[in-house]
Amino acid sequence: MPLLMTGPEQRELEIAAEKLLRRLKINGTRIGQRYIIYAVCEVVRDPCLLLCITKTLYPTIAKRFSASPRAVERAIRTTISASWEAGGGEVLSRLAGCPITSKPTNAEFIDLVAAHIRLTWSE
Repeated sequence: MPLLMTGPEQRELEIAAEKLLRRLKINGTRIGQRYIIYAVCEVVRDPCLLLCITKTLYPTIAKRFSASPRAVERAIRTTISASWEAGGGEVLSRLAGCPITSKPTNAEFIDLVAAHIRLTWSE
């Protein structure tokens, strides 16, 4: 069941997601950063969205940002690749608590970031 959040709680979640992405070497110059922040916030609220990322999550993001689902998927993938190449994988491994030896898929990346935020908030 999705979490219901107030405006301030939603903003705190967005800030937490952005801070974490910046630690992963993802800055605001990539449109994929905005898409990932939105995706992470949605998945924190409703983890079931990871089960239908292509059918539900990408179209939701696309509608919010006036883009196509294909463009959303590609921008997220490109942003994750840039993070990986810049050394963000080391930080991601620390967040996951285990070594990550290959670049994660979009769903894996969103899941790891969302899970870290969800677990951090519950402390």
